[in-house]
Amino acid sequence: MNNLPKGWNLLLLNQICDLQNGYAFKSNDYVNVSNTLNCRMSNIRPNGVFDLEHNQKFLPDSYTEKYKQYLLKDGDVIIAMTDMATEAKILGVPTIVETQGKKLLLNQRVGKLIIKKPELIYFPYLKYVLNREKVKKYFLKFAGGGLQINLGKEDILSVKVPIPPLEEQKRIAEILDRSQFLISKRQEAIALLDSLTQAIFIEMFGDPVKNPKGWKTIVLGDVITSASDGPHVSPKYADSGIPFLSTRHIQRGKINWTDLKFISLDEAEIQWKKCRPQRGDILYTKGGTTGIAATVDFDEPFAVWVHVALLKTDKNKVEPKWLENMLNCAFCYQQSQRLTHGIANRDLGLKRMVGIEMFLPPLPLQKEFAQRVEAVEKLKATHRASLTELQALFASLQHRAFRGEL
Repeated sequence: MNNLPKGWNLLLLNQICDLQNGYAFKSNDYVNVSNTLNCRMSNIRPNGVFDLEHNQKFLPDSYTEKYKQYLLKDGDVIIAMTDMATEAKILGVPTIVETQGKKLLLNQRVGKLIIKKPELIYFPYLKYVLNREKVKKYFLKFAGGGLQINLGKEDILSVKVPIPPLEEQKRIAEILDRSQFLISKRQEAIALLDSLTQAIFIEMFGDPVKNPKGWKTIVLGDVITSASDGPHVSPKYADSGIPFLSTRHIQRGKINWTDLKFISLDEAEIQWKKCRPQRGDILYTKGGTTGIAATVDFDEPFAVWVHVALLKTDKNKVEPKWLENMLNCAFCYQQSQRLTHGIANRDLGLKRMVGIEMFLPPLPLQKEFAQRVEAVEKLKATHRASLTELQALFASLQHRAFRGEL
């Protein structure tokens, strides 16, 4: 970084910190419950938030003395040293530990930054300065491995960081904390609205496992006119054209339009002879991550890969938005997992898929549900737009903060 403000320095991280790696706890070390948790990479979220609740693994309480050199405390900064090569989301991402009264022991491939010169650095500032996109790209240059990519201690400590005076670090961290707090609250609101949709479903129709209202029992094949899938051969990709969706683009109740691939219109026309998505259809994952449904609620053309099933709904029997939520409920999702075959190449299969059991309430009640969901979706859209604005503001603040322009 050039043209640093007066009083700022550009230092190697190893001039400020050392790094301690964790201990390689084994799966047979785990116990059912205790006050001692194994602090692992999964506790570090992509946005730099520390998540103590994520997939908890407990260790014997006696380990806090046996492995006391790995014991973490509130305010410690830890950093992920390993990630998946296919989708590196947390590699080199730092976070600040919050123990919540628990004892946390540092796991292997999670590094703990140890300050050598506390007069130079404020930890919350360090978390933000290391969580910049520029630093993530720098770490990726060193990442080696196969399915997993790894960073070494020297790689992490070789990054250069801008260091303003301590009081300025505190001011920057406070501003970014406030912005991050607003982002977190907006994300929580969206999550609550997601759970509201599920609550409306249970309120109107009852638990699908128990079927307390005695709705007619059917299978998926009874309420669709056809089930097809995309091409069984790799398409010819193009730089632009018709969006081509795979399973990673299908999420519960929505389609993710990021990281797209495209095919030409001519290629799409060939595929549409077999499988052409249209408004009101349901996309249902049948390979890899199976059993996830999303409704097509737009008219723009696109095509799908073999692992995405296209369900044409019978409009005289079923409301698409209701069927989407039925397929995404735990009752149907668990069936989809039982019906999925294979290990390396997991596949639900069209013939097995149409046998998924469910109940069928009256169509007018389904339509009422869809209207209520639409109202919730409008609220979610408002919150998502606000979230996008807040994230853009945060990125702008980050950019300006580390240039000394706040």
